Amino acid sequence: MDTINSVHLSAADLNGDGSNDLIIADRDTALIWWFPDILPQQLLDSVSLTPFDTLCMNGDPYPLGHAVPSGGTWSGAGVAANTYTPNLGTFDLTYTVTDTATGCPMSATQPITAIATPTVTVVSGDLLADCDTSAVQLAASPSPGVWYGLADSTGFVDRSCDVRLSYFYLGYTFTAANGGFCDFEHPSQFLLPNCLFMNMGPDRVLCSNGDTLELTVSGPAMGGVDLSGPLDSIHFWANYLVDGFFYPGHPQAPMCSMAVR
Repeated sequence: MDTINSVHLSAADLNGDGSNDLIIADRDTALIWWFPDILPQQLLDSVSLTPFDTLCMNGDPYPLGHAVPSGGTWSGAGVAANTYTPNLGTFDLTYTVTDTATGCPMSATQPITAIATPTVTVVSGDLLADCDTSAVQLAASPSPGVWYGLADSTGFVDRSCDVRLSYFYLGYTFTAANGGFCDFEHPSQFLLPNCLFMNMGPDRVLCSNGDTLELTVSGPAMGGVDLSGPLDSIHFWANYLVDGFFYPGHPQAPMCSMAVR
């Protein structure tokens, strides 16, 4: 064990009864003293815990196994008869059991968590940019759970023109080991308006005494369009339909451009 000056201390079970004996040896005098069974017995076993499941608040009381050796007792807030009634948040629970060889108590502690709603995060993309056609990837914890509404089974949100016009909710449900259901539903309702497809043709050179040119632009029925540029007049039929009239003889700069949004 250790040496102090010329005195050496060690521990061993010299009589084989399962308890440690203290042996003291003086190197100067060659004297040895043996004190049997005076040291605390070494635990022949140890406590091994497996992690708890994440629980939902509205679930049933949760049996607290997860410990080896069995036969011990769990303690902590919300614990009764080795079952746990969910409390919102994370709490430490302690397991205590008696070592069968020595009769000494052993214990170990680990946390348990109960939630009201899952946590959903945006991994990539901008979920609130309704007019953005790029995809959004979502993640949720705990898992596995079930996505519904706007996202597919992997949390992927397709916002390409192929899926528009769309009106969706977005949610995620987690079913806990104690039978509870934790649900996240995004507070927003998502409207993905139609994409605006427009072909005004190539740049053209017009004669100044030519006929008036009429341009018609149609957008998504639940959206809106605007036409701007060197137009003589604009006629709005609805939020999503507009006609523009351009007279080539209009006194504009030699090069003119128009914009649609």
